[in-house]
Amino acid sequence: MNAGQKWLQLLLDILGYEIDDGPLLSEGADALVDRHPIFGRLLIIFAGAIVTLHLANILDPRYDILARSFWKSSLR
Repeated sequence: MNAGQKWLQLLLDILGYEIDDGPLLSEGADALVDRHPIFGRLLIIFAGAIVTLHLANILDPRYDILARSFWKSSLR
C-alpha cells in the first residue's frame, strides 16, 4: 500500500466511523474535555500539533516521534 492509498483508507475509515450509529469523534473529544478540562484540551492540541509538524517536515527527526528514525535511534 502506498502513502496515497493509506490516506484514502484513513479518510474512509473516519467517514465510516462518523456515519455509523454511535458517538462521533468530536463527542468523544467533548467527553474527554468534560472529564479532564485542561488535560483533555492539551492532549487534543498536542496530538494535532505532532501530526501537523510531522507532515510539514518541520521537526528534526531526532525529536519527531512519528519519524521512523526517532524510534530506530531510541531503541538502541
